[in-house]
Amino acid sequence: NNWHKEKTGTHENGKPLPVSGEKVNKYYEFRRKTADEEAEKRKQEVYELVPRMKEIDDEMNICRMSASKAIISDRVDKKDEIKRLQEKHDRLNREKAVLLTENNVEINHLDVHYKCDICKDTGVTDEGQRCECFKIITKGAELRQKNMK
Repeated sequence: NNWHKEKTGTHENGKPLPVSGEKVNKYYEFRRKTADEEAEKRKQEVYELVPRMKEIDDEMNICRMSASKAIISDRVDKKDEIKRLQEKHDRLNREKAVLLTENNVEINHLDVHYKCDICKDTGVTDEGQRCECFKIITKGAELRQKNMK
């Protein structure tokens, strides 16, 4: 019976079932994956345009990893090391901003651009509430499902 309901998308009385949260979550997953892939593509284009950008990103990653190791270490001088790494990271970040500006690339060009800035395409706000876009997507999916019947 459940299989029949799922396969037909209707109750026994013929009324459509509500859109499952799983389907909406898969849609959000698709949106996030697409946004991530587009950001990666933009990043690769910038790397081709300005090869130094990749070097900077690699150095910044090393700084972040080294800072993480320093934080969890029991070394006496870890505060100095963390401060030095933060200063280096900040310097690299400024260099990155200058390179982007010099090459007419917007500062946020490399960011992931989500369709919903509130929930970042998760359907849930930072406060743990359903985002407004979730309600809109669910309602739209239910209308499409109804029209398909």
